[in-house]
Amino acid sequence: MGLVHVRHQHRLEDGKVQVSIVGALNGERVSLPVAQLLREGASSRWNYGFRYFQDFERELIMPEGFRPLKINVELDPNGRGNQGIKQTFDWSTSSG
Repeated sequence: MGLVHVRHQHRLEDGKVQVSIVGALNGERVSLPVAQLLREGASSRWNYGFRYFQDFERELIMPEGFRPLKINVELDPNGRGNQGIKQTFDWSTSSG
């Protein structure tokens, strides 16, 4: 996943990212925070700080029987007056 800064590119943007995966687990719709899907000992802190672009890479371990459908991404910028951004994307996989 990557973040792109399209407005005020001269300014440094920073804050926190919160991500959850929505999917089906044993026939029920569930939303799992990324912190629950990381390897043991991996940092669940997901901060950003960039001027133009920042790439994020995390290895996620899905529970057995879980079928991901969507990914929710929420940016919580630092600083007064900065509004957060929430967006949902369809989960897609490639068969390479």
